[in-house]
Amino acid sequence: MKYFLLFLSVIFIVSCGDKKSPTSVASLDAHNMALQDYMWRFVFKKPDEQLKIIFSSEPFQPLPSDIAVYETDLNEDGKPDFIASMIHFRYYENGTYPLYIMMQNDFNSYKPMKLNQRTTNFDIKVLPEKSNGMQNIMVDGKVLLFDGKTYTSGL
Repeated sequence: MKYFLLFLSVIFIVSCGDKKSPTSVASLDAHNMALQDYMWRFVFKKPDEQLKIIFSSEPFQPLPSDIAVYETDLNEDGKPDFIASMIHFRYYENGTYPLYIMMQNDFNSYKPMKLNQRTTNFDIKVLPEKSNGMQNIMVDGKVLLFDGKTYTSGL
């Protein structure tokens, strides 16, 4: 029985280890913690919006764990890029959450891009095909192509 449980544990670990699942900003390493700051400043651009969040009661405050992140390299420049979403009820509209892409530049800061496409369950896949030098992505089963400025619906 002991060996059977050990065998099942090993199978479970191996089967889960290869999948790339979203992680919260809170679990990222210190090098990537800048993403939280960029997301905060991008989503809450105006100081009055930032103050509303800071002084709202705890259940209404978005936390770092509310940011779902998928790390990838969309332009294949060797620098990590992020596909992110604010998974918090304040941003829930029509059953979906907003979707952002954070592209790292030469100065190790990120250029945010808000997408018109929203996500229901943050099911993100990076496809091997490219459009205008950027890899295509699939969000909740819908293919998005890069048009030179942003990702738009394709196919």
